[in-house]
Amino acid sequence: MSEESPSQPRQRRVYPKLWGYSVTRISYRLGQLGWNTTEAHAALQAILGWPRRSGSATCWPCRWENCRPDWSSGAIEAAKLEWTRRGQASTGPAGGAGDRRPQDGWAADGGQERNGAPPPPLEIARQQAPADDDKQGPVVAAQPYAVASFRVTSGSSLQQLSRSELGLLVKRVIEREGPVHREEVARRLAQLAGQRLVQAVQTAVDGALRHVAANGSGVVCEGPFYYLSQQADVPLRDRGQLESSHPLRKPEMLPPAEIRKALQAIVEVHLGVEREEAVREASRLFGFKRINGRLREVLQEQLEELLRSGRLDERQGKLYAAR
Repeated sequence: MSEESPSQPRQRRVYPKLWGYSVTRISYRLGQLGWNTTEAHAALQAILGWPRRSGSATCWPCRWENCRPDWSSGAIEAAKLEWTRRGQASTGPAGGAGDRRPQDGWAADGGQERNGAPPPPLEIARQQAPADDDKQGPVVAAQPYAVASFRVTSGSSLQQLSRSELGLLVKRVIEREGPVHREEVARRLAQLAGQRLVQAVQTAVDGALRHVAANGSGVVCEGPFYYLSQQADVPLRDRGQLESSHPLRKPEMLPPAEIRKALQAIVEVHLGVEREEAVREASRLFGFKRINGRLREVLQEQLEELLRSGRLDERQGKLYAAR
């Protein structure tokens, strides 16, 4: 009678990790960023190279029988792009898409890479699924700031023009750059006229601004900022291409209406974003690589205004568009 071999202990299956993080951790982080469970797990299956089993009701990442990943979601493509960008940058060429083993450089345990370096920060941005083949989901984007450029042919200096004549010039600047600060209107006209911006020019421009705002010419003001009343959609403008010393890069030159538009757009795209993340994203949208104390204060003031007016809701420290 032959001896029976002792039973071998059951080995725990080791799942691959992405960017040094476990599948569970990534799924949790995706949930924080507003992805639902089906989106997150479908994306994880795709980027880990786990093909969908036809007729199977089991979700491979979590092994839940009742989790059915939504394979029509645009989150899959977004996650695959992020996998390619971060994975190849950190580890170089990896194995095939169907290889489920941890690749060289990817930690199998402990959340550290094999060379001892800490894993890169886990930052995955959510993108909406495209409505059809030609339309992409909403993305918050800003256009480069374009300054007004036209010829000022008056034979007199700006401060010598009549209020109505100067009013036509300031309105042309507002049409191009509104919402725009009153000081920037005066600076632009001085540049176009080839003059220095002296106090007399600023005083004359201020008078012309008050004139066009009061005579029903379609110009309205919000504090020191002026824009056209028929300007239904406030533009989001990137000031990153301007020199760091340019006056438009001062926090005080950011129009409140433009800040509110940016914050609302960010919250609508990134549901459940935290306050600090929304402020940081808005500063990047305007072209600021670093956020200083004054810039943070200016952005937070308008965030508070959106919350007070009910255009944004805050629940459990997360921001959402008003219902």
